[in-house]
Amino acid sequence: MTDVLDDQPVFRFNQRKGTLVGFRTPQHMQGLNVAGYHEHFITDDRQGGGHLLDYQLDSGVLTFGEIHKLMIDLPADSAFLQADLHPDNLDAAIRAVEN
Repeated sequence: MTDVLDDQPVFRFNQRKGTLVGFRTPQHMQGLNVAGYHEHFITDDRQGGGHLLDYQLDSGVLTFGEIHKLMIDLPADSAFLQADLHPDNLDAAIRAVEN
C-alpha cells in the first residue's frame, strides 16, 4: 500500500469552483474503510479532481447526512479469499497513504 505514495500524482487547484464530498468513518472501521475524515473534490467542469490532502474554502454550502448502513460486495475469487487482509502494519500503512 505504501508503494503507492511514490507514484501518487498530486494536482494543485487554486481559485477553482467545484464539489467537495467527504465522510467520516469511526476508528473501529479502520481496515474496512479509512478511519477519520476522507474528502474528494471535482471541478465544476469535471476536468480535474481527486483525493484531498489539504484545502481552504472561501465560500460554500455545507450539507450533513447520516448513514447507518454499510453494504460491501466482496470478490469471491481465490486471490481475495487467500489474501492477508490484516497485516501487522495495516493501520500505519493506511495513515501513511492518507496523510
